[in-house]
Amino acid sequence: MVLPTNPPDAKTFNEMIGELNRVGGEPRATAIITHLYIEYLMDSILRRTISKPDKVIRRLGFASKLELIESLQVLSDGIMHELSIVNEVRNQFAHRIDMETDEFQEDFKGKVHRMNYYNDNACKFEGMETYQIYYMIMPRVYAVLKGEYDNLQTPNLNTNKKI
Repeated sequence: MVLPTNPPDAKTFNEMIGELNRVGGEPRATAIITHLYIEYLMDSILRRTISKPDKVIRRLGFASKLELIESLQVLSDGIMHELSIVNEVRNQFAHRIDMETDEFQEDFKGKVHRMNYYNDNACKFEGMETYQIYYMIMPRVYAVLKGEYDNLQTPNLNTNKKI
């Protein structure tokens, strides 16, 4: 993974939407692309909240970064819940080949139905395929995470202290 050198901005969001449009809503690609952009934002959060984050960012996977961010208590419980499900969905698509089975579909549907944004807007999604719902929810999850990132206070991370 390329370490983020610039904070995420509107261009980053537009790049994610462009990537999603290029894959035309293909479920596996959608899950992986959105996961990557969410992780980019998580890396930016770590850059803003811990000193010397590069080593941590390079060595930790998504789940470990999520646990670290949770321990720092810099994001709301609601977005932490969504990010946990985003990782579950990514892992399902990355590690299973049985996408066409009923079991896979039900597992995926169960994950999406646990998402707060889905539950808050379930009536809007009636009659839609679970893949379409996930495709629509993910830009919202990204936007909420970006909003929380923008509101983070930057602590004094002076790492040049002399003893």
